[in-house]
Amino acid sequence: MTSLLVLTNNEEKYTDFEEEFEEVAYYSLADVSVNSGTEPRVKVEDKNIKEEFDAVYLEPEPKASIYGRVFLEALQDENINANLKPNTFFILTKKHYLFKVLKEKQVNIPNTVAVPSEKGLTAIENNLDFPVVAKMYENFERKDIAKLDDCEELDSFAERLEYGENYTVIQEYKEGDIFDVLYIDGKTISLKIEGDWEEDDVSRSYHNISADQKEEVCKAAKSIGTKLCRVRMVGDHVVQMKPNLDLDMFKKVSGKGVFGKTAKVLIGDND
Repeated sequence: MTSLLVLTNNEEKYTDFEEEFEEVAYYSLADVSVNSGTEPRVKVEDKNIKEEFDAVYLEPEPKASIYGRVFLEALQDENINANLKPNTFFILTKKHYLFKVLKEKQVNIPNTVAVPSEKGLTAIENNLDFPVVAKMYENFERKDIAKLDDCEELDSFAERLEYGENYTVIQEYKEGDIFDVLYIDGKTISLKIEGDWEEDDVSRSYHNISADQKEEVCKAAKSIGTKLCRVRMVGDHVVQMKPNLDLDMFKKVSGKGVFGKTAKVLIGDND
């Protein structure tokens, strides 16, 4: 019997996993405990995860990112398969570090900088071509986003930064076709976005990406050490990566068997 533990606050989004596993149990991350020096190491309520489940699917919660990483580290120590590895999760939640890694791995990204305070803008404004997209993050969550046309608008946006409390990631604005891409172990399922690439409330339709775009997506995923992730592309540029796959959305729009493909990775990923 194959069994899957899904940690989510929205069970309805994951019921398609019931067609791929003989047993699926739904809990919240709040139901999980990680123990040091005692057995079992990881439990959900009174269940020993290692004994009860073949794999874990964690829906990331920004407000619980630190505990989520601790939990993923414990799963890795116990050789329990999961959709996220702790290092991958850390990179994806720390956006300023994400783009540093992508640049070092020569992934095609827009010119991107991160600043912790308004003072940090002085050194970088002359190196940016406007317009830019600025995103403000606090406690692993994006709090604001804006397309800015000049230094004055950028300075105004950054006035709200408080050192140690939040930071801003600034990217040069790119034009081109926009895609949300689900990466599953070397394969891609892509949705074309109608709207602007810094917006969240957009419409999507199933649409294949080019071979060059697929190569960039695969390079981005490999650079952060994951077989499962979600990538936002503009033209041939990677502009964002997310740990939350949103499988339900990709299935509804594309009609593809994304849950089955993900299940194969969860069962077969013993790296």
